[in-house]
Parts: sequence; structure tokens; C-alpha cells
Amino acid sequence: MKKSVIYVHDNLLNLIGTVEYNVGLGLRMRGEAKRLNIAYDYMERYKILDVRRKPVSKLSTGQMKVVTILRTLALNPLMIVLDEPFTYLDRERIEILLEDVRTLSKDRVAIISTHYVYGELTDMGKPL
Repeated sequence: MKKSVIYVHDNLLNLIGTVEYNVGLGLRMRGEAKRLNIAYDYMERYKILDVRRKPVSKLSTGQMKVVTILRTLALNPLMIVLDEPFTYLDRERIEILLEDVRTLSKDRVAIISTHYVYGELTDMGKPL
């Protein structure tokens, strides 16, 4: 079960290296490097593919937050716990993340801890 539950902390936990290195890190650690295309699909979806070779330390705070979230989503966990996932994200990426969490929660568990008001999130698109 250890590999199936992932907690994404509010503090940005990015390692040294590039965006693509960080997003694919979990897959490589699990010996699933053949699935790295998933990491690239997420980078494209969240519009950070163009900075994939950039050092994480050179990113904006919002981009760093996206890298942290994508590293987790690429692993396709059975349970994901997101602590303040919308902090530092622009509206477009919040909407994408909400859509991904809705999709994930159809057959998996997604827990979100946030200070956003429910109405603020539902105003961005479909209800949670």
C-alpha cells in the first residue's frame, strides 16, 4: 500500500535538476521508466512542456507547485492527499487540476485540504 498512497505537502518539495527529471522521478524510482511518456503528457496538459529542460530552481512558484503535483499524478496512486494544491496556481491550472482530481476520484481516493471556499472552486467549472 505504501506505493499507492501519496501525500502532496503544501511546501514545495522539488529536488535539484530539471522539470522533466523531477516530474519523472517517481516513475524512475519505481523502475517504471518505460512509462515516462505519462510524465510528458502531464507536462503538456499543464503547459510546462516548454520549460521541461529548465532547472526547477529557475521556475516561478506556481510552476514549481505544478511540478510537485505532476510528479504525483504520473504515479497514478490509489489514494492522493493534496494539501493546499491550488496555492500559487493560475485559474487555468486550477481548472485542469480539478478536472484531473474528478477523474481520479471515480475509481480512486482523492482528499483535498484547502482554504478555498467550496463556491470559489465550483464557480471555476463543474462541481467537485
